Amino acid sequence: MKERRIRFRHIRTFLEVARQRNATRAAERLNTVQPAVSRSLRELETEIGRPLFERTSDGLVLTEAGERLYHFANTGMSHIEMGVAEAAGDGHHEVVSFGALPNITRRILPEAVLRFKRVRPGIIVRLLSGTNEELLGKLRTGEVDFVIGRLAGPETMTGLSFEHLLYENMVFAARAGHPLADLDLVPLSSVDRHLVILPPPKTVIRQELDKFLVANGIPRFRDSIETISFEFAKLIVRDSDAVVALPFGAMEPELADGTLVQLATPSETLRGPVGLTFLPGRQLSPPTLMLLEILRDRISRLAGANTV
Repeated sequence: MKERRIRFRHIRTFLEVARQRNATRAAERLNTVQPAVSRSLRELETEIGRPLFERTSDGLVLTEAGERLYHFANTGMSHIEMGVAEAAGDGHHEVVSFGALPNITRRILPEAVLRFKRVRPGIIVRLLSGTNEELLGKLRTGEVDFVIGRLAGPETMTGLSFEHLLYENMVFAARAGHPLADLDLVPLSSVDRHLVILPPPKTVIRQELDKFLVANGIPRFRDSIETISFEFAKLIVRDSDAVVALPFGAMEPELADGTLVQLATPSETLRGPVGLTFLPGRQLSPPTLMLLEILRDRISRLAGANTV
């Protein structure tokens, strides 16, 4: 293997430019000047032998080679910072605090958090749940370091940044044996003959659902229950002919084991972006960065398996 003269500053500069997508902003974060950042990038690209960034109207975007380097370099940097903190005795009683929407809490988090705890058993993981609006409020005040869930509306996202990871469908489901369960196509007018369990107003998924219903000639369902709690919704659906409308991830275990059946409604357009929301400029601890990498890996594997 060829010996490469890559220095620590090359990697730090590369990672910061990848995050900021702008050499000038990266220079400010690194307490240096833009020419020094550009020089470090040129030296790194020369050593690697491939371009790492492409200039676009949206800023500096990672090339395929850059994406590969970012994945390993970011993880490696997190491990170095964690090792330094542990060696200095600064790693005790640290807390990783984040917010997650219910569909993420059930589908993605258990495996990712257990994987994190196997590596960092001394770190406290603090998970807060709620609506997107509630969690983004906690992000702004510093109560959580990031939020994972569906992309919020433009008015709520002001001053925040979003990292898209996958698309997720919203689906209609009912108990096994429901009168609509075996139909090849379930019109929304048929769903409207039953009690329907919906997310509360002002949630992102409810706003998407309301637009979808109006576009399909139904201003509102005639009989409904509004809740963010799937555990409550599941009990209602189990004991009645009610139909529940929620993101796929909130119901995946029950859909997989046959407790619930996905109805064949024309809901292909009920598909929204899911990802990570941050407050730009906030410094994240090494354990937080490590959990983020585990979450990204977990979600990329789900997306690759097309289970969304």
